[in-house]
Amino acid sequence: MQGFFFVREYNYKGFHFYDNEKKAAPVFYLHGLGGQGTDGLFLQDIFKENRLILVDLPGHGTTLKSEETDISMLASEIYQSLIEQGFEKGIFVGHSLGGQMAILTALIKPEFVSHLFLISPAGLEKFNDMQKNLILTGWRFGSYFQNLFPPGWSGQGFGSDSLITENYMRSMMERPVLDFLKGIECQADVLFGSNDPLIPNRLFKTESPLAFANKAISGLKNFHLTPIPDAGHWPMFENRKFLIKAMQPLVK
Repeated sequence: MQGFFFVREYNYKGFHFYDNEKKAAPVFYLHGLGGQGTDGLFLQDIFKENRLILVDLPGHGTTLKSEETDISMLASEIYQSLIEQGFEKGIFVGHSLGGQMAILTALIKPEFVSHLFLISPAGLEKFNDMQKNLILTGWRFGSYFQNLFPPGWSGQGFGSDSLITENYMRSMMERPVLDFLKGIECQADVLFGSNDPLIPNRLFKTESPLAFANKAISGLKNFHLTPIPDAGHWPMFENRKFLIKAMQPLVK
């Protein structure tokens, strides 16, 4: 079992940080909806000398419940909080919601992001109002919930109540990033589970996850797709060893 690697953990401006306090260039991890910062513990097997900063987003992990769920605002706030703490340019690793926020951060402040690792990133689909309402209705009645989290997930560390989660989902759908990927200046590695049950949304699309991901980044020279076999939406739990092996040679 992975050990907890961090030396210090603390709260700052609505976020909770886990910090290993190493000296090499920083790597920041932003988790997915319903996750927590420590979902990124697998990164210690990839970035062995880097300063790893794992972040609990508002309403998740050990943070307090929060009314702030606008992901554009949160992307700006996470960047500002890191700058205020003296952090410099680093690698961003984001899963799902965290991937969408990492993309937004790279668009807002490109000089602060040296490399993106996007694991099952959200925000690559665009939904009309009817589709958004159907997805949120599915969430309220539980039909969407069953595929949202990995097998055996117990809810430990998930601070969000259902309203906060719904508000996050609404904001994620209101802030698609697909049309802005061409504005990403750094290297961006997309890692996608071959059996992802959530992306693309099965209510409206029938294409495979990998076909969808390939289409999303088609023509973008600094984007590269790495399939993760035998994995769904949570590769760090479903095929951790392969994910680590796939990421290691991509680290510059």
